[in-house]
Amino acid sequence: MPNESVAKSLVVEVAGRPLPADLANSLVEGYVDDSRTLPDLFVLRFRDPSHLLLDKAGVRIGTEVKLLAQAGGQGGPKPLLVGEVTALELEVDGTGTFTVVRGLDKSHRLFRGRRVVGYQNMTVADICTRVATRAGLAAGSIDVPGPVLEHVAQANVTDWEFVSTLANEAGAEAYVVDGKLNVTRPTAPDKAPDASVRANQNPLVLELGDNLVRCRASVSAAEQVTSVEVRGWDSKTQQPLVGRAEAGNAATLDLGVSAAEVTQPFGTADYVVTDTVYVEQAQVDQAAKALAERIAGSFAELEAVIRGNPEVRAGGAVTLAGVGKPFEGRYTVTSSRHVFDPVRGYETWITVSGRQERSLFGLANGGAAKGASPDRVPGLVIGLVTDTQDPSGLSRVKVQFPWLSADYASNWARTAQSAGGEAAMFHPEVGDEVLVGFEQGHLDRP
Repeated sequence: MPNESVAKSLVVEVAGRPLPADLANSLVEGYVDDSRTLPDLFVLRFRDPSHLLLDKAGVRIGTEVKLLAQAGGQGGPKPLLVGEVTALELEVDGTGTFTVVRGLDKSHRLFRGRRVVGYQNMTVADICTRVATRAGLAAGSIDVPGPVLEHVAQANVTDWEFVSTLANEAGAEAYVVDGKLNVTRPTAPDKAPDASVRANQNPLVLELGDNLVRCRASVSAAEQVTSVEVRGWDSKTQQPLVGRAEAGNAATLDLGVSAAEVTQPFGTADYVVTDTVYVEQAQVDQAAKALAERIAGSFAELEAVIRGNPEVRAGGAVTLAGVGKPFEGRYTVTSSRHVFDPVRGYETWITVSGRQERSLFGLANGGAAKGASPDRVPGLVIGLVTDTQDPSGLSRVKVQFPWLSADYASNWARTAQSAGGEAAMFHPEVGDEVLVGFEQGHLDRP
């Protein structure tokens, strides 16, 4: 039986053309996820007893699909996602035969394979632009301040892991919209409507008794700290580097209570970071601020279901109203799911979890992170000297690792000497086999 209710709410365009009415009305259900921590995705489930839908619609792996949502019958449909088909499925059960089309936005290309690459004398913004171009993406808004870095290694990790790490270090987030890679600061919660605004006045207000269907909100002092300290070492000046930041204010939450207030009954607690190599004061300052914001941003969480609203998206700010203190306030959305169901109609599911990824992928990936990090090199390794002409005259060398990559060459590495004085100086030559260790396991710090 044609399912006109779903087809009216979810508009599907394939390769730039709307689905014909007969195919659109065979759409049984679908959903669109968007997230600030993972690729956006879509799932479309069609009734297809004749097994002809894919051919008629022109759907193949790699076909571009654009999805738009129509809510409330007001105005035209609004865009949700432009993605690529990445999987096709057949389902047969007691209710009939179905074809399922799955796809992701273009950020999925950043997950394909691992790379070993060195980036020399580039800013983080320059590196992100190069990674995007290499993956077939355009560079969108890449707003990551910072100095020119002498050498940054992508140490056998995916492009997504690499760019996300760079973004996190800068207090930013990486995401793709319409085929463009963006790296920006999270949207501030004060972009949401004021608490006095009602849901019937602004679609970004989630109000109990109006558009809010279900809700679970929480505030917690668990694992919260009062301050963050990040430490490094400047080998040029032989001085420690220390960056500090208070962890009492979240960059993505504006509620009736702050992270500092929920931790106050339990006294002070510091979070010290020593497992990452930092060589400049600006780096430790930036890292401390970013981590403090990330920790504070996890003190409050929200899961909500509202009547379908295509304007509520990941990265946007919303206001929660009518639920009482301390939960009322303004939140920056981490992820949303737009669900189109023949029984419930169009609903939008919202998750606010700061930089914590609550999906099965995120939980599994987080568990794996407790072991050896894939971008760290434990212990000592064999290398071949490729360059001895140290521009600073410090007898440093560059090294290649044939077991790792045929192309990658390290940054300048200091050499260990068995005794002091020039008479005892040992200087490797090009082609010599050497034993190499890495500062705290970082490939770009040999």
